[in-house]
This record gives sequence, structure tokens and C-alpha cells, in this order.
Amino acid sequence: MVMPRQYYVRLGELTVRLAETQQDLQNIHAIEYPVFGDLAFTVAQQQAWLKRFPAGIFVMERDISTKAGGQGTEFLGNFHLWPVAPDLANRFKQGQLTYSDLLPVTMADVVAAGGWPLWRIASLFVEAAYRVPTADNPVALLLAHALNLWADSGHVSYPVELFSTGFTIQGQRLLERFGFAPEVPAEQMANQRPLFVKRATSKNDLFAILGQRGLDALLPE
Repeated sequence: MVMPRQYYVRLGELTVRLAETQQDLQNIHAIEYPVFGDLAFTVAQQQAWLKRFPAGIFVMERDISTKAGGQGTEFLGNFHLWPVAPDLANRFKQGQLTYSDLLPVTMADVVAAGGWPLWRIASLFVEAAYRVPTADNPVALLLAHALNLWADSGHVSYPVELFSTGFTIQGQRLLERFGFAPEVPAEQMANQRPLFVKRATSKNDLFAILGQRGLDALLPE
């Protein structure tokens, strides 16, 4: 399985790109399973979602060819962003559906609609060794630049809504830094995680919060 390389950005020794191969999906499962256990995405789940929408998974890797004894790249993390049907999203927000029930709509549906207005961030995960406490750490870089590539893809229609559940306190704080607001408390969600939502009327509106909060280092050029 080879994914089309539709989006790609180089950030020094870091690269953010679409998942392209089954090895990418295996790498995602390998870093998530020790943390999330059975909640981690399986390779089969990711393959099924990519069959419906081939541009939904981003990965981050680091060039280690310049390091002593290093060659090739090192896998750091991943970001899942899927277009979702309004009826499924509403039922999810009402606590009637779990994470695994939220199938993405198909690429054909997105193209036919001229872009999609409702998206779910399903995962944002970077290896623990790279979750450094800086404003422009790899986790924040992955989120900012994957969102930028997505916003330029032609698959988005405005006004747009993105929603996600904060799995950890750190994840919830990151969402809030990017302008996501808490909307449904954990006890009302099927998976017992709070729901965060961000709405934007344009790409500029989507990223304006970063400049307002002094996070200019994360603003894509």
C-alpha cells in the first residue's frame, strides 16, 4: 500500500508528510500501543480509513543521516485528521458513539462536495523523548504544520469545524493553546474524555490564535 505524497514540509531535520506505506502504519501502532494499549489504532483500522480517505494520516520523522553512525530517518509521531459526516459527529458529541464508530467520509464525497466543513482530529502523538517543554516542540510543530498542509489541500470548505477529545491533560492544554474550546465534559462522552471544538471562517482565522498568543514560531510561512 503506497499513499500518494500530496503534502510535504521540511522543518530543518524534521519532516511532516502524509503516511505513504504500511511501514508508516506499523510505526504508528508501535509507538502508540505501549501507551494506549487496546485503544491504539491497529494497522488494519488505519488501512480501512485510508481506503476511504487517503489523505488523513500525517507522520513526522527526523533525518538522522548527519548524526554519528546514523542513516536514514527516525519515526517520531503521527497526526490523524478525518472528514466526518454531520450525523455521526452529532451522535458522537451526544455520547451515543465511541471513537471507533466515527468512520471518515470518502474522498469521493469530499471532492463532490467541493471541500468538507466538519473534521475530527483522531490522534496526535509523538514519542515521549521528543515531547520537550518548549513553545515550538515537535508535538506543536506537527499539529501546526499538518493543519497548514491540510488547510492548503483543497479538501476544506469554510466555515470549518474541527473537534477532538483530549485524551491526556497535556493534550487538552495543547488543544487550548491552538484555540480549541471545551464543549462537552468527559462524563457526557462515551469514551469518558472531554470534547474540544475549534471553528474558523478562513485559514487566517484558523491560525490567528497562534500570533495572538505569541506562538509565532509555529506559524507556517
